[in-house]
Order: sequence, then C-alpha cells, then structure tokens
Amino acid sequence: MIKLKPFNVLHWVYFLLSTVISLYLFSQPATNVMADWPGVVQFVRSALLMFALYLMFQKLFEMELHTKIILGMILGGFAGFIYGNEIVEVKPVGTAFIRLIQMIVVPLVLASLISGTASLGDIKKMKRDRQQNAENTTCVQRQWRYQSG
Repeated sequence: MIKLKPFNVLHWVYFLLSTVISLYLFSQPATNVMADWPGVVQFVRSALLMFALYLMFQKLFEMELHTKIILGMILGGFAGFIYGNEIVEVKPVGTAFIRLIQMIVVPLVLASLISGTASLGDIKKMKRDRQQNAENTTCVQRQWRYQSG
C-alpha cells in the first residue's frame, strides 16, 4: 500500500525540480547542453534522477519494501524503453549494486559452510550423514525415473 507521508513543501519542490530538470537533460544529447563537458552533463542528470528517486521512495511516500522493488523495476523498464542508450550512464550504479551483493553473499555462504561443518563435531557423524544423504538421493532419483519413464 502506498500512502503519502505528512506534507512537506520543500521535499515536493526538490522532487519536482530534480525530476523536471533530469527529464529535460535526458531529452537533450549531452553535447547539445554543454559541448565542452558532456561527462558533467551525464553526471548531473544521473545525480538528479537518483535524487528524485530517493525523494520519491524515502521522503514523499510510505510504502513497503516489495512495493518499492516492484515500482523500481517498472520505472527502470519504462526508462530503458523511453530513453534507450541515453540511460546507459546509470549503468555504473547497477553494476556497483550487483558487485556489492556479490561481495556480501560469497563470504556469507562460505561462513555458513564452515560453521555448519564445524558444528558437526564428530567426523564419523559427518560420514554417516553423507552416506544417508547419498542413499536418499539415489532412492529419489530411482523413484523419479520409474514415475517418468
């Protein structure tokens, strides 16, 4: 459910200004706005777009996490459809996000494997559990082949 947060004029003014300016800058090629420094234009329009999204998701509307995720996916698809290759300068943000997730997930999986193995304690118990797991897997595979074949 999306609810409006208490009205704050300053947040709405910032949101509208950053949205309008970033949409204008995205509608113009970067070389038309500032021919000498197109990289600056790309940075400014990306920063304004990120600021507008931050204001929308954090300051203006109250919504649950899954609603934010779905809305972000829809807005991202819409922006990619409308702007095509012009939206490419936002790609480093997505790449950084994916790399941060990888940086967090890999150590967590390794730590859970190590702690799970360490909590077993007795090596004979681990061998017995591994044998039971192999037997169960074999039985399930045989039953699946029998039912599907």
